[in-house]
Amino acid sequence: MIRSALLPGVLSVLTLALVVPATASAAVSQESITVNTAIDAGLGENPNYCEEGEGTGRTTCPLRAALEAAARVTVIGVEEIAVVVPPGHYSLEKGELAIGNAHDDSCRPGKEEFTCPVRLQGAGASRTFIEAAPSSSVLVAETGPVTIAGATVEGGRSSNYGGGLFGEAAVTLREDVFTDDSADKDGGGVFVENGTLNVLDTSINGNAAFAGGAIATHDVQLAVSRSTLDENEAVDGGAVLAERQSTPAITITDSTISANEASSTGGGILLGSEGALHLAYSTIAANTAATGSSIAVFFAGDTLSAEGSIIDGEAACVTGSTATAGGPNILFPAGGCSFAGTPPTTANPLLGALSANGGVGETMPLLRGSPAVNAGGSSCAASAVEGADVDERGQPRPRGAACDLGAYEAGGDAGITLSGSASSTVAGASLEVTADASDAGTDPLGGVEASISLPAGVVLLAVPSGCSATAGLTTTVLCRLGTIAPSQHIPITITARAELPGSLLASATVQAEQADFNPANNSAATAILINPAPAPPAGAAQTPPASSGTALVGRSLPLSHGRLLLKLTCAAGTPGGCHDAFALYSGSGRLPALAGSKHSHRRATLLAKGHAFIPAGETRVVHLTLDAAGLRLMRHHRPFWARLVLSLRTSARTTTHRYSILAG
Repeated sequence: MIRSALLPGVLSVLTLALVVPATASAAVSQESITVNTAIDAGLGENPNYCEEGEGTGRTTCPLRAALEAAARVTVIGVEEIAVVVPPGHYSLEKGELAIGNAHDDSCRPGKEEFTCPVRLQGAGASRTFIEAAPSSSVLVAETGPVTIAGATVEGGRSSNYGGGLFGEAAVTLREDVFTDDSADKDGGGVFVENGTLNVLDTSINGNAAFAGGAIATHDVQLAVSRSTLDENEAVDGGAVLAERQSTPAITITDSTISANEASSTGGGILLGSEGALHLAYSTIAANTAATGSSIAVFFAGDTLSAEGSIIDGEAACVTGSTATAGGPNILFPAGGCSFAGTPPTTANPLLGALSANGGVGETMPLLRGSPAVNAGGSSCAASAVEGADVDERGQPRPRGAACDLGAYEAGGDAGITLSGSASSTVAGASLEVTADASDAGTDPLGGVEASISLPAGVVLLAVPSGCSATAGLTTTVLCRLGTIAPSQHIPITITARAELPGSLLASATVQAEQADFNPANNSAATAILINPAPAPPAGAAQTPPASSGTALVGRSLPLSHGRLLLKLTCAAGTPGGCHDAFALYSGSGRLPALAGSKHSHRRATLLAKGHAFIPAGETRVVHLTLDAAGLRLMRHHRPFWARLVLSLRTSARTTTHRYSILAG
């Protein structure tokens, strides 16, 4: 252990540790004090707190006492003092906590006027909770640099500035949550003036203030990276108020600002006088305000620049301010700030609701069809944090052909393959078609739907539970698969019967609620060769096909807008219901199914074909769309006669009837 030059009676229990914070590329020497009790007590109650040795209070180290001890450290030859706070709830019955070390030339020998950095290191925002005393702020940082990491700071109530944190120094927030904090003036969650504020991998939500519901800064360079500011409220600046800045005042990178509310100006961000705001691959959406629901640039001379970002909601720029686009963006709706440079896209970005998708804060996923997908170019280097091109959740960019706009890089990849049961089968025999739906990406997919389409002349025999079929010129089987996890596969097998010979081409598609970064594998097709059924021996009696159990209701079939309406009834007790193929032919000429006949009459003209499934004991109306020949007949003859054939099979005798077609 390295002994330190300490004030009397303080910190003789400190130990030296080598740690590598996530922001560092090399080891940082760090002196640490570990909190070991949830009681709220300071050195004023017992000067032996956080000390080694025997005696009253020794080895006991409350959070308040640990921070007071850290503030008294002088030159120790290390680069940071860490107060380590284990999992638990720390209720501040004695009021706000002061954090920082005011001693100059501390920590780094040979460097003058350098105050010692202090880090409050929790065990994670979901494990370490620091809760305010009634009617007080939570943390006060008047000397810096100060880092708050891995903790939830909640319940602060300030009659002045900064409900969760009041700072007048260089402040860094890392992997924190600030929630349910409020201030009568500015900065419901965090207020910093005359310093710097870096916010990384942090969620600031559910806070309130007169201005700057989440964050308020005065004369401060503010950087927000991979963080979410949501559901905060204020009169001005629902999420962020930045005043009296100089370039670069605010940079917001790979971050989400959503569901914040300002009763007056700037639902998401209000940029004050002498301000400069730069957005990079961030999402500003679903905020509300009387003026500038997303962003309000409120003073002449202020500047707004954006690249790779989504601004969903009114962006209001006062006359004399400037807005510049350094790359593609989405500005929806059009209007408000007029961007020089690359014109923004004005289409609806199709954003999902705020939800937990990884990372500390909630994010807004891109939905199917979003114009933000693959729209940001092949490089997102400007959005890189700590040397990596990632989105807010830490997912790599790009995932598809190019980066996605906004804070969320779509990681879902719905895919489907299709195969037949055999390379060759015979007309009238059953066959199987199997689709395999999967998620080849890193994000789970919700609302997944897969469909398999079969051509006319194929009768559907069986589908999996939860799937439904629609008959028309083709039969489409739709299966709602719900949620698919990454690498999960769901097979779908349907059974059918091909009535006529030829090449049966089946196809399949898959889609999800979320955007898909790789649409190339969303469809598949397979061909199955259907051979003619063997002809019966010469002179052998031909046996008609077994009854399907289907009866046609009525002898006149209405026709409207090119679609024939067939009312079909399936007899009660028919095993498995009625699976029928049907074809409509002109009223004269022989049927193609009897092509082997020796008769020489001209062949009847096919007017329409399709198939349907009717449950046993039920009556259904099936729509049959006329092809070109049927439409021509409809235009010239009202009504006309035609023949309808049910369950047509090759080389089988078929009894047909003439029906009156009443064209509409």
